[in-house]
Amino acid sequence: MIITIQSNNGNQSVSQTGVESIKAVKDIFTIVDSDYLMSIAQTFGFELIESAENIMPNGKSLLTYEFSKG
Repeated sequence: MIITIQSNNGNQSVSQTGVESIKAVKDIFTIVDSDYLMSIAQTFGFELIESAENIMPNGKSLLTYEFSKG
């Protein structure tokens, strides 16, 4: 299982944009703590295999976690 979440790194959660579908994201946006994500994965028998961070030009980053069912 692979999960990718956005880390805001202190920046605004949803960037300003003229794209209407992105504007709607701010209404459903939820902060997910990566430690909480890890604990939930472990609860369901998944273990972390690999993780990576990809930093975007706006200072935010995408955190990708790869899990395997243990």
